[in-house]
Amino acid sequence: MAFYNLISFGILVAELLTFFVVIFPLPFAWRRAMFKAIAESHIIARLQYGLKITFIFIAVLFADAVNQMLKIHREREAVSAAGPAGVAAAPDMRAQADYRSRKFLSERNFYLHGSCLVLCLILSRTYSLVRDLIRAQEDLAILQAQTGTGGPEAERLADPSKRLGDTDKKKVKPQVVDKKQD
Repeated sequence: MAFYNLISFGILVAELLTFFVVIFPLPFAWRRAMFKAIAESHIIARLQYGLKITFIFIAVLFADAVNQMLKIHREREAVSAAGPAGVAAAPDMRAQADYRSRKFLSERNFYLHGSCLVLCLILSRTYSLVRDLIRAQEDLAILQAQTGTGGPEAERLADPSKRLGDTDKKKVKPQVVDKKQD
């Protein structure tokens, strides 16, 4: 297997493991802490940026695999159409083995790169849905703490210092400016 296919396979395995970690049922506090650490980590942000660039290359490899698969299919159709119509040509075992080998490799690359791209889309959507769920649960805890129906658990969850969405917003301190009167 070529080096770029090994990289693609490694990314596919990492995506599968990440997907299972994201969908694994965890207590709310653990899930919130995990997603907050992911959202605030500069290393993870750099890793995500590098993966976005890598997925562009995987998309190019996927397009190449599709073209290779179509090329092999067209070659086979051309060979079968070139033979005379009622006469069966003697099968060449080497040519058939070569054709099957090239077809297998092109289909393997097609499915490898295609599943890597599809899983990337599924993982990004699942990640955003879980983040939205955490934010909704935090908002519910705040509302329950304000109305007094949630109990001490809602007050603990409503702690504004532990909110997931606060890392996205800049904290601006209000300043009072004295205007001189003319």
